[in-house]
Amino acid sequence: MEHAASEVRDLCRRALAGGLLAESDLATLLGARGGDAGVVLAAAREARVRSFGDAVFLYGFVYFSTYCRNECAFCFYRADNDESPRYRKSLDEVVAICRDLAGAGVVLLDLTMGEDPVVHDDPGYAGLLDLVAAVCEGSGLPVMVSPGVVPDEVLVGFRARGADWYALYQETHSPELYERLRTGQPFAARAAARRAAGAPVSSSRTASSRVSATRKPIAPVPSRRCARRRGSRSGS
Repeated sequence: MEHAASEVRDLCRRALAGGLLAESDLATLLGARGGDAGVVLAAAREARVRSFGDAVFLYGFVYFSTYCRNECAFCFYRADNDESPRYRKSLDEVVAICRDLAGAGVVLLDLTMGEDPVVHDDPGYAGLLDLVAAVCEGSGLPVMVSPGVVPDEVLVGFRARGADWYALYQETHSPELYERLRTGQPFAARAAARRAAGAPVSSSRTASSRVSATRKPIAPVPSRRCARRRGSRSGS
């Protein structure tokens, strides 16, 4: 749907002034094309500068197990790839890595692994929950956990042990393409796990569906640790 350039500029001014935009307004901005898109991008840059300046926030990616039970067509760590190096890091090793990253100025930790059968077959995911608790306590940073599909009660356990986000990556919302990329992994099961974590689940690429995605949290809100960490480095 075409929108007048003046409408797009007005919406950008309202957003920069702190006004609350309706979903239809957001759909208008996301649907902007040509010169209107340039207006939206300029406003987005202005909003970013106002909030963060030119600061760079470092993200610490900690891959603590390269074992995986899955056969994802695109992944180097898929189960049938004999050339992939395999390792599982101990709790103490992971905590030490995370402390070093915190000391180096990282502001967010991502604990990532393949769907390691040893971890996923562990009753109650006890070892993984202990790892999350130890990293949260030992690093003092916001923590994201990326373990693949886990039961709902494990998501609750992550939160109880201090995790701030749960990430469940999905390359496509097309069930047909998904089946080719993630062989043997039910689309419905992954969608259910994302829904349980509060993520929007949609196969549509319309502007309205993208608006819905931006209006729904995909994980628990970040804890105050993130704000404290950012504030402590604001003068550096």
